[in-house]
Amino acid sequence: EEVYRDWHSAWGDLDQWGFEKFLKFYAGAGDIQAVKDLWARYVARYPDVLDLPRAFRSTMNVYAQTGDVAAAEKEFRLMTDKYEVTPDIDTWNTLLKCYVRADDFPRVLQCFEEIDAALLPNSFTYAHVMAMASKKGDLETTLEFFNRSQKDRVPVSKEMTMALVTAYCRNDRLTDAERICFELAERKATSTGVWNQLLYYNGAQGKLDKCYELLQAMKTHDVEWDSQTYEFLLQALVRVDQIQPAFQLLQKAHEDKLFPVGPEHFAVVMA
Repeated sequence: EEVYRDWHSAWGDLDQWGFEKFLKFYAGAGDIQAVKDLWARYVARYPDVLDLPRAFRSTMNVYAQTGDVAAAEKEFRLMTDKYEVTPDIDTWNTLLKCYVRADDFPRVLQCFEEIDAALLPNSFTYAHVMAMASKKGDLETTLEFFNRSQKDRVPVSKEMTMALVTAYCRNDRLTDAERICFELAERKATSTGVWNQLLYYNGAQGKLDKCYELLQAMKTHDVEWDSQTYEFLLQALVRVDQIQPAFQLLQKAHEDKLFPVGPEHFAVVMA
């Protein structure tokens, strides 16, 4: 926002690249009014963009961020009916994200099929529908969409991996989830968040030795530990009444700055 003010002081107004970057910024922040104001100036200065789907990405995304389905659908119709612009995969995915944020699973499934009929779903499309299914613990549907993605030769993204692992963990199939983590780590399609999920569910069952194994495996596969990794390790220690080791780890982390210690870490040990 400081750059935004300085830009106007120095140049009077944004160029096209600047408009698009700040539209993306305010859309990501869910600032509807800022997006509306910027978009009006953007299309007035660069009217040719109204022939392209990218002109509507931020106005769609700001409603997707807030889960405002009615407003996102209205924007989608404005784009297709008034401006006669054919939605690209990014536009469809933004609408899909809105349904996910609104927790409307039937509409998510319907939107996916509409995307499949109009265009080829990509990794982002599959990640969203798989995440929705895994959040509900629906392993069958999560696997169905994963298998469908592989049939369509869609590259496996880290977000898709997260959905798979979460679905298996929620169904108490931790061994299967661990196997997936190892397989996809070899393919560089994993992330710290994915391993953290596995760490969390093993810790919740009091499997402290397994947690240590997973931490070592993360190091082996060059997966960085983050603040949440330590939080879940602390939870695992507390779960098996290793309170003093948990407290010592917290003290050491604070003194040696092992990771950014937050209130959530103290809360685990205090509880």
